[in-house]
Amino acid sequence: MQTNESLAHRRQLTKQKIFLNHFRKDALISFAAIATGITRQTVYYWLETSPLFASQMREAENEAHDNIHAMCCKTLSERAREGNRQVQAFIRKEYGEEELKAVIRGKSLTLKKRNA
Repeated sequence: MQTNESLAHRRQLTKQKIFLNHFRKDALISFAAIATGITRQTVYYWLETSPLFASQMREAENEAHDNIHAMCCKTLSERAREGNRQVQAFIRKEYGEEELKAVIRGKSLTLKKRNA
């Protein structure tokens, strides 16, 4: 028979997993916490008290950033192909004329990684 403490721990692990699934979509703690039914304070408590959760959160944040970059690249590429002159000017300025031509021909743009 399980103790109340072990049941509470299992519930916490389940909540953490649900939170991380939401968080990895956009890296927004508030939205993920609300979607999970917890507070931001709970998330920060977990970060302080659980090295495993903190590690999983960093991984989820990196995944979210990759997803956001991919969405940005896809959207910029689509808008450039549709003839959006502002987007084309951005790509031309940041990546060069050849990259713009390649994007218009169908190549997907890859965002530059900023140095931290």
